[in-house]
Amino acid sequence: MKTRYKKLFINYKYEIILFVTFIFLRFFELYGRGFVGWDQTDSAWATYRILTQNFFTLQGVPIKGNAGMYLGPLYYYLITPFYFITRMDMSASLFFAGVVSIVSVVIFFYITKQLFDKQTALVSTVIYTFSVGVVAADRIQAAYILIPIISFAFFYCLYRFLTGNEKYLLYAAIVIGFGFHAHFTTVFYLIILLLTLPFFPRTKRTLQYGLYSLLAFAVFTFPLWIPLLFKHAGSNSILSYLSSSNHGFHLVRLWQLRNDAFISFQNIFQLPVLRPLVFLLIPLFAYVLKKSKSEKIIFIYLTVLWVIIPWIAFSMYNGEITDYYFSLPRNLGFMMMGVILVALFKSKNQIIKYFPALLLVVYAAYNLYLFNGLPKGNYLSVTENAKYNLAAHKKLKFIDRDPNYYTYYIYSLRKK
Repeated sequence: MKTRYKKLFINYKYEIILFVTFIFLRFFELYGRGFVGWDQTDSAWATYRILTQNFFTLQGVPIKGNAGMYLGPLYYYLITPFYFITRMDMSASLFFAGVVSIVSVVIFFYITKQLFDKQTALVSTVIYTFSVGVVAADRIQAAYILIPIISFAFFYCLYRFLTGNEKYLLYAAIVIGFGFHAHFTTVFYLIILLLTLPFFPRTKRTLQYGLYSLLAFAVFTFPLWIPLLFKHAGSNSILSYLSSSNHGFHLVRLWQLRNDAFISFQNIFQLPVLRPLVFLLIPLFAYVLKKSKSEKIIFIYLTVLWVIIPWIAFSMYNGEITDYYFSLPRNLGFMMMGVILVALFKSKNQIIKYFPALLLVVYAAYNLYLFNGLPKGNYLSVTENAKYNLAAHKKLKFIDRDPNYYTYYIYSLRKK
């Protein structure tokens, strides 16, 4: 038995070391660095109703604050077991975020390895693991943390479909369907799909899997169609919001958002002096990419779409924009950087060859330094305040989606 584990470690030592490091950075001081706020409390109340009232909901995460628009409910059902285990304590959100991050990095490693090779997957995952921006995001429980990995999975499925594997159209439809339970930016995948129609394989299997895909998409998204089909009040909110938030296309606005369009790549180039290099990432990647001519054209075309579609769409949007709205190409950035570094490592020039290893060491060290300086979270203070108020027999006024009131209420139930 010991020999078997020894061989397993020898064969997968780099993956194991990297995986352990990844878990450490996501779970170190989990409670002390844990944050709970509006999004986390929204999920907490939803799971509370599911667990205590046997409440079956078809209404998921609010699309935009209290605008009356909602995604599908799968996200709430995914987090419910964590609240069941923690007896509805908000620590469930911290553990859920950690587990999602683990699943995400496994998927990222697998897809990168399938698209390229093990070496590229390892290098890309090193960057992914140590990026302080990703570490901070992975520690927050919110539906939008699923955007990068859903986007990356859709990219892979669509690429495999466009390069001749028709069954991946069905997988792409499932990914899109699930995406509509996580974040409204999933709508960009439908636009991307339309823009790739000229590359669709013209076969009977495409038609066959196209029908399967429509069925799978309909099953996943039927909760979203109910307000429209039955003319629910929410349907008016959606239509009016879409109408009022669109100010049309303007080149000036597009230029203003140029940095936002590439903001997800800045998780790679942490130093401010290096950030202008984000605009060179795709051209450099295209230069070193080793694939057949047709596959290379499709790969680069998809990569450009992943950046330009959100960029154009949000240039026409007059509402509030946050950085994670542009996180669709984030994992593509880590993958592209991995491909570039591996290409340098294979150089015959000895100086250039060892530059990637030095760069990764410096990158990891600098991001660990930044990680050490990340601010503490509020989870411990929220729980301590709840315990103090209960001990002092103070009654808190209900505030919607306030973590302090939710925690106070849950702890008060435990004392009864």
